Amino acid sequence: MKTTPLYQNHLNMGAKMVDFAGYLMPLSYTSIEDEHHAVRHQAGYFDVSHMGEILVEGKGATAFIEKVFTNQLPGLNQARYGLLLKNDGMPVDDVLVYRLGQEKYWIVCNASNIQKVMEHLQNIPFEGTLKDLSESIAMVALQGPKAQAILEAIVNLDCEMKRYTFKEAEYLGDPLLISRTGYTGEDGFEVYGEESLIIEFWKALAAFEEAWPCGLGARDTLRFEAGYPLFGHEILHFLTPQSSGLSMFIDYTRTDTYGIKALLEEQEKGLQEIIVGVELCDKGIIREGYGLYVGDTRIGEVTTGYKLRHFEFAKALAFVKMPYTAVGTEIEAEIREKRVKAKVIPYPFYQKLKKKKVEA
Repeated sequence: MKTTPLYQNHLNMGAKMVDFAGYLMPLSYTSIEDEHHAVRHQAGYFDVSHMGEILVEGKGATAFIEKVFTNQLPGLNQARYGLLLKNDGMPVDDVLVYRLGQEKYWIVCNASNIQKVMEHLQNIPFEGTLKDLSESIAMVALQGPKAQAILEAIVNLDCEMKRYTFKEAEYLGDPLLISRTGYTGEDGFEVYGEESLIIEFWKALAAFEEAWPCGLGARDTLRFEAGYPLFGHEILHFLTPQSSGLSMFIDYTRTDTYGIKALLEEQEKGLQEIIVGVELCDKGIIREGYGLYVGDTRIGEVTTGYKLRHFEFAKALAFVKMPYTAVGTEIEAEIREKRVKAKVIPYPFYQKLKKKKVEA
């Protein structure tokens, strides 16, 4: 089992540790719901050092990114969210692409997909350099309405920047990359640096009363509430990202990009199922894998479900087949061999007005 550089810090802070993508990671320190609400109302910080960072640099790097990345390319000191696809349109991973220089990029990918992403990229002709930096870079996400004030107090830098942009900073004499990104639906930052430096940065965060250490549990409830998909749940290797509600992150004009032609062909045929929001109409808890029905017809399956204390009834994200995807459609969820009434509802279930938007 792998550990991140912050492993001992988690143990010292009393974290409950679990296996995640081959890493021992903190599930929670106090409770998932307390950590969830800390991020919504104050600030929370997460160890995300298990994520992968792949350097793409050298001759033809920009053309290479155009070939593999579904979204428009970021400008200098910008990042963009999108996907890496196989030629058949199926996802290799959902990623962030950072533009560090004219011909220098980072691809930040999910921990469970690092090897798969590297193999995919290595099979595409490229004259420059591909290098997996994951073992040498650590990363902390600081999220919540008080995140900027806390970060500025630590690094002594104006961190006012637009979403999906980043700054390079110095902390204790060494470089940090500070990115205004995150996966909680809240304003915040992701901070990258050399392992020993991130350990010191984590210790500095722990000194702030308004900042809560948070584990994977709250990270999942926060991204779920905000309607953000997770690979292996709402993003599946056998369904195109169009079914996962990710069409906004696909530049359909770039037909030379891997997978785009297949997605255009799928559009012509029509999607068979898509991600929707679901809510129970009575008490109960809905979990991943629960079947959804209309009469005797199984019309879908839950990908993520929670009953958070501020929800009146449990909610879920689920793949549902056409034509049962319209908001208001009455369905049933099978919970422990018992059918419970439910309905299709809009998602995300939480949406914060974001004033800072990435520039075109």
